[in-house]
Formats: sequence, structure tokens, C-alpha cells
Amino acid sequence: MYFIVFFLQNAFDRIYQRLQIKAIAPSDQFKRFQISAELKRWLWTADYSSRFATIRDCSPLFALSVRDYSRLVEFYSVGHIWNNSMIKIAGKTIFYKHWANAGVMKINDLMTSDSRIISYNCFKEKFCFPVSFLEFCGVASAIRSAMRSLELSLPGEKILENLLIKLNSSNKPSQAAYKILITKKCTRPEKSQNKWIKDCGFVDVENLDWESIYLLPRICTLSTKLRNFQFKFLHRRIATNSFLFKIKLSETNLCCFCQSAQETLLHLFWECPITEAFWNSVQQFFVSVDLIPASQALTLCQCLGLKGEKSALLFNHCLLLGRFYIYSCKYKNIRPSSIEYVNQVRSNLKIEKHISIITGTQNAFEQKWRKMLQAL
Repeated sequence: MYFIVFFLQNAFDRIYQRLQIKAIAPSDQFKRFQISAELKRWLWTADYSSRFATIRDCSPLFALSVRDYSRLVEFYSVGHIWNNSMIKIAGKTIFYKHWANAGVMKINDLMTSDSRIISYNCFKEKFCFPVSFLEFCGVASAIRSAMRSLELSLPGEKILENLLIKLNSSNKPSQAAYKILITKKCTRPEKSQNKWIKDCGFVDVENLDWESIYLLPRICTLSTKLRNFQFKFLHRRIATNSFLFKIKLSETNLCCFCQSAQETLLHLFWECPITEAFWNSVQQFFVSVDLIPASQALTLCQCLGLKGEKSALLFNHCLLLGRFYIYSCKYKNIRPSSIEYVNQVRSNLKIEKHISIITGTQNAFEQKWRKMLQAL
């Protein structure tokens, strides 16, 4: 749910930024923006508390409900005074053209470094244009009211003040708030890690650098498809026949390749005789292109991506591609072929070469793929 909300929030913010490029009075641009603003307002003011309870945590940010947090992000991420649904005078949003023409556009323009609204005298010194005291007080009061409405649901004034200062001073408040959430909320997937340790029979568990293991797909490949697959694989979210049979979505729990043993993750990607023969052919291919020495054999940790060697980018990329190819063969109901696998590697090489030309990263591409450029 959070990712959907953040995606929509960022989408609406981009629309806002594109439409409100110049300080002009409401026009067709702002009419179009008002449609997006109404949609965004409906999204953020919806009461999710009935289905999503408030997050219990020591930090006041995590005492926010989804609704309260979204309103906080809206106030600070959009950041504009004019036509902001949370800044109103007499129940209506405001737009003062002479203020906008003078460069007063965002809430930050009226805030000090300690997240307080500047005084009337400081305002006149900072922005040299005539404005009445009552008009200034009206805008300042509207901003204060919006801030107070957000602060009501946040216990702990001192921590709240630091939080608001951090969000207000950030160039990307949505990103800053998201990072705070992730830092406080994220937990280690101990269940999946313990299952891998048990299935693979690892003894020296301390040498497993799980952080490097999780980050490795993002480093070794540009393919989001491969990254998503490895994320699901490490969290054991790949549906095997063993699981599908339990929930009555498969007629058998036997391996789709050998048809002789129960299909678990470890069996499908390592223990199956068909898979074992495939990895042997992959090893021969690696030796032929000088990716590994002839004396080196592929290990369980390497083939399953449970050994985070950040230096061997191409090696880990090809192994990840091999796992994904085995997974694809399962659902295509075909046996893995070394010839087709090499074609997959060749296709990935061409894709990354094209991306490197567009992005100007040919040196990084050649450094990664240099051992296969001539062979393929």
C-alpha cells in the first residue's frame, strides 16, 4: 500500500511542478492542476485507519496513521503557498499575483532556518514590494494553521520540531520522509534467512553477509526483471510445485524436470539431475570464455546467489541469469538448454551495450563484459 501511495504522490507532484512553472494567475493550466489536486486531496484525506492501524513505534513519525502521514508529506513535498489545499483563508485556497511576481512561491520563502515564520519587517527586507501588514498576517496565519493541524497527531514536541525542520530544509521532502520510514520500519527477514541456512546446511553462518547478498543483484545487472526475480528468490517467494500442491493449484508436488522428487527451491535450482547437468554446462561455458579457471567448480552458494562478491560483476550477472532461465523453463515446461542460455547471455550483452551508449557509460560496460566481448 505504501508503495502505491508514494507512486501516486510523486506522480501528482510532477504534474504540479510541470504546470506551475511560471507565477501566473489561475488559467487553463491551473484548471488542469485543480483536477489533479482534487484527486490527490481525495487520496490523502481518505481514512485508512479502519484497515491500516497506526504504526506503533517509539518515534512520533510512526505514531502517524497513513492519513496523517500523507497530509504531512503533502504539505512539505508540494511546498507551494498558492493553490495549496491545506493553506486557506476563509475556507478558500489563495493566490496573490503580486506576491508570486516578487518570487514568493514556496512555504520555505517565509520560513527561518529553525522552521518559524519570518516577521513582517524581515519579509519587507527580503522581498522588496509593497504589502499590507494585514495581508501578510493572513498568509502567515494560514500557514501556521496548516502546521498546527499536522502537529496535533504527533506526540512529542521536541522530536516533532526536529522532524519538521528536517523535512522543511530538504530539497526532496518525500524522499527524506520515505528514508526515515524505511530506516525505522525495516526488519531483517529472519524466517527466510533461517530456511536458507537450514536447507543448504550452512555451518559458518557468521560469514554470510546478507546485506551484500541482497544488494548484489542491483550492482551486477541493469535488468529490473532479474533484480525482481532475485528479490523474490531470496525471500523464498518463488512458487514451486511443493507449495502449489499444498494450496491445490497443482496436481503434483513432483519436480517439473525430473518428475522423481519433491520440487522445493533447493531441488529445483540445485539438486535436480537436470539442473545439475545445466550448471555443469554453464561451468564449461564460463571456462571457455575465461570467466573462471578450469580448476574452479561452481558451488551451491554461488549458483543460488548466497555469496555476495561485489567484484565479480559479470560472473554474478551470468549466474543470476542462469537462475532466472531455470525458472523460465519451469513455466515453459521445457528443459534448460546451454545453447539457449548462451543466447540469453548474448542478448543481455547487447542490451547493456545499447544502454551504455545512451548513458555514456561505455567504459564501465567494457570493463564488465571484456572477457565475453570477443567470445560472443
